[in-house]
Amino acid sequence: MRAQRAGVIVNLSTFGTRFPGGGWLAMYGATKQAMSRMSESLNAELVGTGVRAVAIEPGMFATEIYGDRRRASIDPASPYAAALAQADDRVASGIAKGADPAAVAHAIVAAVDDPTTPARVLVGEDALARWDESRRALIKQWRVELGN
Repeated sequence: MRAQRAGVIVNLSTFGTRFPGGGWLAMYGATKQAMSRMSESLNAELVGTGVRAVAIEPGMFATEIYGDRRRASIDPASPYAAALAQADDRVASGIAKGADPAAVAHAIVAAVDDPTTPARVLVGEDALARWDESRRALIKQWRVELGN
């Protein structure tokens, strides 16, 4: 890509990187956060090369990625079994009720085609709504902390 002075590195992350970490998804959250941050850093490092990096951060989309055959087994003897099962069911439900994954494909193509695309792109109405809600709550919290 550098030799051609053109190209786009597309990393698939998650909208969850925009929020504080939640329980039972530490490894998933850490690796996806790394993808988003790496895209930001690479994008800054690649300025002037014709190459750029973009992290696509989708919300919940109805795919087979978390189908019954792909779900990890949970050891019933684990002291965490109930909590893990609850988190697992929440993720599976969100994906099952998710939007059409074609939106993610369109977002990827748009990010590649548009050189003004930012380093991180939220995809999906649920992702945008949750980010807006979270952003508003943070601003409200900061105002209270600052005494405004």
